[in-house]
Amino acid sequence: MKFRSQNLRYGFRCFSKSIFLSRLLFVLLIPSSLVQAYTTPVTSTISGETVDSGTQFVIDGGVVGNGLVTTPATQEVLSGGIVRSSHIDGKQIVYSGGLLQANDVVGSQYVNSGGRADQSNITGRQYISAGGVVNSALINTGYQYNAGLANNTNIVGGGVQLVQSGGQAVQTVVSNGYQGVLSGGLATTTTVISGSQIISAGGVATNTTVLSGSNQNIYSGGLASGAQVVSGTQSIFAGGSATNTLIEQNGAQNVQGSVSNTVISGGSQDILAGVASFTTLNAGADQLVAGGSAVSSTLNSNSNQSILSGGVARQTILNDSNQDVGAGGQAFDTTVGSGSDQTIEGIATRNMIAQGGRQFVSAGGIANDSLLNGGSQQVLSGGLASATTVAAGNQRIELGGVASSTILGAADQVVLGRANNTVIDGGRQFIEAGGIASGNTFNAGTQQIASGGRVIDTQLVSASQFVLSGGAAENTSINSGGRQTVSLGGIATGVHLNGGRILNNGTVNELNISGSGGQAWLAAGTLAGTTIVSGTNNQLILQGGKVDGTLTIAGRDNQIDLLQTDLSGINNLRDSTGLNQLSLLNGAVISVATTADGRSRPNVLDLQNWGAINIHSSRCDLGDGR
Repeated sequence: MKFRSQNLRYGFRCFSKSIFLSRLLFVLLIPSSLVQAYTTPVTSTISGETVDSGTQFVIDGGVVGNGLVTTPATQEVLSGGIVRSSHIDGKQIVYSGGLLQANDVVGSQYVNSGGRADQSNITGRQYISAGGVVNSALINTGYQYNAGLANNTNIVGGGVQLVQSGGQAVQTVVSNGYQGVLSGGLATTTTVISGSQIISAGGVATNTTVLSGSNQNIYSGGLASGAQVVSGTQSIFAGGSATNTLIEQNGAQNVQGSVSNTVISGGSQDILAGVASFTTLNAGADQLVAGGSAVSSTLNSNSNQSILSGGVARQTILNDSNQDVGAGGQAFDTTVGSGSDQTIEGIATRNMIAQGGRQFVSAGGIANDSLLNGGSQQVLSGGLASATTVAAGNQRIELGGVASSTILGAADQVVLGRANNTVIDGGRQFIEAGGIASGNTFNAGTQQIASGGRVIDTQLVSASQFVLSGGAAENTSINSGGRQTVSLGGIATGVHLNGGRILNNGTVNELNISGSGGQAWLAAGTLAGTTIVSGTNNQLILQGGKVDGTLTIAGRDNQIDLLQTDLSGINNLRDSTGLNQLSLLNGAVISVATTADGRSRPNVLDLQNWGAINIHSSRCDLGDGR
C-alpha cells in the first residue's frame, strides 16, 4: 500500500506539473488580447457547453459533445481531444492527434497536419492543411480549402471544394456545386451529379464521372484522366489535356486543347481547336472537326466524322461508318472499310477504299492519291479525283466530274464526265454518252466507247479499243499487241498503227500504218481521208466496205490484200517504192489500164511500180489504152 500510495502521489504530482506547464505554454503562445479569456482545458467528457468568447482547449482525454462555439470564440482540439456534434459559429481548430466528429460549421474549421475531421457539415469554411484528413464532409453552401486529404466529400447547395497544392480529394460527390482542382491538387473518383469540376493549370483529376447537366472543364495546364461522361459535358480549353475519357450516349466532349484515347459510345466529340488523338467512336457516335485536328480516329457501327472548314482529320479508320469532308476541311490517310462512306466537298488525300467501301467526290471536292482496293469511287459533277489508283473495284466519273492521272488495275472505270491521262494495267474503261477520255495509256485491258462517248490521244499496248456505234476515237496509237475494233456507226480518226491490229466496220479517217507487223482489216464501212502504209511487213486487208480518199503505199515488204472493197473513190493504187506486193484475192474485181490514156478513164486503177502483183482467182480487166 505504501508503494501504491507513493506512486499515486508521484503520478498526481506529474499530472499537476503537466497541467501547469501546458497552461504556461498556452499563455505564452496565445496573444495577450486573449489571455484573460483563457479557460481551463477540457480534459474529460462534457456536453452542451457554450463558448461565447475566448478559446476552449480540448486536450488529451477531453471530449466535447453538443457544444456551441459562437463568434468570436475559438475551439482548439489537441492530440487526444475529441469534439462531437457541436455547432461552430466561430472558429474550430484541430491539431495532430485531435479528432472532430459530425460538427456543424457555420464559421470556420481548420484541420491541421495530423488532425482529423469526420462528417463535418460545412456551411461556412473548412481549411485542410497538408497532412490533415477530412472524411465524409458535407459542404452545404460552404467552402472547403483542401491542401491535405479529403475523402468522400459531398457538395450540395452550391458548395465549393478547392483542391490546393499538395491536396487530394478522393470520391467527392458534387450533387450541386463546384469542385476546383488547383495547381498541385489531385482529385480522384469524383462524381459530378449537378454542377462542375474545374481543373486549373497544374491540377489533375482522375476517374471523374460526369452526369446529366454537369460539366468537367479543363483549363490550360490542367489534366483529366479516365473521366466517364455519362450525360454531361467535358470541355478541354486551349492548353488543357484529357486522356482515356469515356463519352457515353448522352455525353459530349468539347475540345480546344489536347485529348487522347477517348472512347465515344453513342455520344459526341466536338473538336473546335487543338488535337484529338486515338479516338474510338462506337454505336452511332459523332465526331465534329471544326478548326482543330483529329488524328488516328477509329469509327465503328454507324458512327460519323464531319470535318468542317479549317478542320483536319488524319489516319481515320472507318468501319461501317461515315466521313464527311466539308468545304474547307481536309482529310489525310483515311481508310474506308466495308459498309463505310467518305463524302468529299473539301480535300481528301491518300485515302484507301477497301472492299465494300465507297468514296463520293462532290462538287468542289478534291480527292488526291486515293487507293481503291476493292471499293468504289464516284466523282460527281464539279468534283475532281487526281492520281487515283484502282487496284480493284471501280471508279465512276459522272457528267461534270473529272478524274486525272488514274491508274487502273484489274478494275473498271466508267466515264460520263472527263477522264484525263488514265493508265490502264489490265482494267476496263467504259466511255458512256457525254464522257470524254483523253491522254489514256493502255498497257493491258480494254476501252469501250459507247454512243456519245469520245476518246482522244489513246495509246494501246497489249490492249483493245472498241468503238461502238455512235462512239468516236481520235488520235489512237495502236502498238504491238494492241487492237482497235470499229463497229458500224463508230468513227476512228487519226489512227496510228505501229505493230497492232485494226478491224474496221465503221469509219476510219486518216490511217497511218508504220513500224512493223501491223495489220489493218477493212471488213466493212469506210477507209476515209489519207491512208498511208509504210514501215515493213505490214498488211492492209481490203475485204469489203469502201476506200474513199487517197491510199499511199511506201516502205518495203508490205502487203495489200484486195477482195471486194469498193475502190471507185480512188484511181491510184501505186507502190511508191516498188518494194511491196499486191494480192488480188478470191472475189476481187478491178479494172486496170496499161497506158496513160486508159488510166484516165473512170473506175480504172493505176497499178504502177509494184514489186509483185499476185492474182488468186480474181477477175482483172485490162484496158486497151483507148
